[in-house]
Amino acid sequence: MISQQRLFTAYIDLSFLRKLLRSKPDPISDSDQDWMGIWQSVFSFLRRRARVIVDGREEKVLDSEVLTHVLLSDGQPQNVEFEPGISEQIDGKNGWLGEEPFSVFFFEECDTPLRMLREKTGLLFLCHDELNSRWPRLFQSNTIDLHGDNSTFEWNDLSPHARPLNTIIIADKYAYQQLASHSNFTQNLGDLLETLLPDHTPEHPIDIAIVTGLQKAVAERYEVRDLFQTARSFLDDKFGHLDIHLRLLDFDQNQHEDRFLITNYGIFFSGDSFDYFREDGSLRKNTLVKYLPMRGHETEALRRLRRFSNINFDPPLRYVDGNRVQLAEGDPRNRLLDWVQNHVAQK
Repeated sequence: MISQQRLFTAYIDLSFLRKLLRSKPDPISDSDQDWMGIWQSVFSFLRRRARVIVDGREEKVLDSEVLTHVLLSDGQPQNVEFEPGISEQIDGKNGWLGEEPFSVFFFEECDTPLRMLREKTGLLFLCHDELNSRWPRLFQSNTIDLHGDNSTFEWNDLSPHARPLNTIIIADKYAYQQLASHSNFTQNLGDLLETLLPDHTPEHPIDIAIVTGLQKAVAERYEVRDLFQTARSFLDDKFGHLDIHLRLLDFDQNQHEDRFLITNYGIFFSGDSFDYFREDGSLRKNTLVKYLPMRGHETEALRRLRRFSNINFDPPLRYVDGNRVQLAEGDPRNRLLDWVQNHVAQK
């Protein structure tokens, strides 16, 4: 059952773990409250949130009382595996590496620079010294207020919380209205994707799924293929250097009218559809965007992801208002949706 399975997989070498333990702040004498919060967050993540794969031999850990206490106590052993030398095998090209959407890598000793691995895989690789700068951006909640004429919101405000990434799901029941207008899409979801997607060329494909009200769109006389082509042509024009798997899917009529965007490590919730801007670039929505990291909000994330387990990624032709149509278009491959199909029990 999903309740017994940890969402994240954390790969860690012993050098990182030792360094993390040596840097444990003293709650009495240490005045750096920010580091104390980050340290506790990372430690809790490894102990309670992740399936941990250690680059080291089990007997070496057992020789250290401290490491044994951290990794092999309080019901943790069933969530710890040992794979000696795994960090030496990682070069960003391994097929399995790109297929695990919730993986985090904590390495102090790695032959390939971690920045290069982040760029190649769209996954989070961290050394100890990067925790201060990178951990809070992905694993702390944030709310962005779009209210008022003086709002300075830009799509780029979301990018620190979203990157790195190799998978995006956009769920917006009325996104088809943007896809029906090239200029509206370019100003909104197109601009958002342009902000989030990398300008370098990773080793792995990037998966994008847009889930919207295709039944309603067809009833309004839009062609599913034309809606898909709006996004496809935009991505081909802006990101011809990327291998992008794009899929357009129908919004399950039994779902609530949530508007959210899911990446590898977090969820953005919107109080309104993602058409925030007019064609002249001015804001037309007064709403809030809330970022929730997957870490610490796994139940909330899984509740959203579970809804996708009922979606037929390759639906048969059906009649909508007398027309025989398929309510999907594009490449069905998507790491997050595949993960949902393989791991999330339908309820």
